[in-house]
Amino acid sequence: MQAEQRNPGPSTEQKFRIRLLVFIALLCLLALSILVLAGRSALLLYGSHRMIGDSTHQEEGNAALREQGRNLLYGIGCPIDQQRAEQLFREAYQAGDKLSGGYLYMVIRHKVLSEDEQNEQGRLWRDCKPAIYGAAYQGDMDGKFLAAMRQKYVLDDNTEAVRLWRKEIGEASDAGFPPAMVERGYRILDGDVWDYDVNEAMDWFRKAHEAGCLAGTGGMGATAALNDYSGREKPLMIEYLRQAADGGDPMGNLTLGNMYYYGDGLPLDYGQALEYYRRTAEAGGSNGYRYVARILIRGLAGPADLAGGRAALETSLGYGEDEEKLALLAELEELEAAAGR
Repeated sequence: MQAEQRNPGPSTEQKFRIRLLVFIALLCLLALSILVLAGRSALLLYGSHRMIGDSTHQEEGNAALREQGRNLLYGIGCPIDQQRAEQLFREAYQAGDKLSGGYLYMVIRHKVLSEDEQNEQGRLWRDCKPAIYGAAYQGDMDGKFLAAMRQKYVLDDNTEAVRLWRKEIGEASDAGFPPAMVERGYRILDGDVWDYDVNEAMDWFRKAHEAGCLAGTGGMGATAALNDYSGREKPLMIEYLRQAADGGDPMGNLTLGNMYYYGDGLPLDYGQALEYYRRTAEAGGSNGYRYVARILIRGLAGPADLAGGRAALETSLGYGEDEEKLALLAELEELEAAAGR
């Protein structure tokens, strides 16, 4: 019986050829992946240019107006002046700068608006939104910041908004953009985008402060005033708060008002509290109106001023209702009825 022959298998040369073919195939797949990614990036870049459209935000004059407005809004190297910032943003927007239009939207978002003004505000955002998102994709710090700030009021129940904040504000603050540093600090204190951590919040406010940003200084003072903060800034909190308040920062004024109102860290003084709450309202801090109304209606800093209290409370209600405001309104109406009004 003839012995069965064994199959010798592929030769060394055949094995080399097989490996070479596999290697070439992998190279082809890698090259194809690179081409796909490059094509996708090119399409996105082209799309971002299309989104930016005819926005003139890169023109030197508009860029200078926008920077000046941004500095006035956050007190970067100058006192905070929201009214002047709004004028500069409006001027640049009228010259075609849609990133300035985004900042203008952000400023007027904090005002009590009529129905017509609200409709105008909506049209403003729709006009500027494509350019803002296009600029954000291209790495523009203003674009990134504005794309995230639009989502500020829906962070509690919007996973996509939280993702956008983490990405855009995270990248802008990491790049040293002071407004993003300030907003990141407050979001950490709120615990709605990043986990609550007073020390980390203080780190971001400190970085903004060191960049010459008064809003960062106010954030440092407000954080140092918290009971669960015990870092090296604690003894300096009044100094930081007064520096920020004198520069027009709403948070600095509000925090000092609270300290005087409750006698926490400063002597109880309703007159001083009223002064700082008024300054808070004048600087664009809507909560200032609530506390001005409370002091005037209850006569805590002198004789009750029901007319002044009603004016402040109605302005506060224009920003939105809550149980405390409605209770204060009921209290006011009882006092007015007793006074025969």
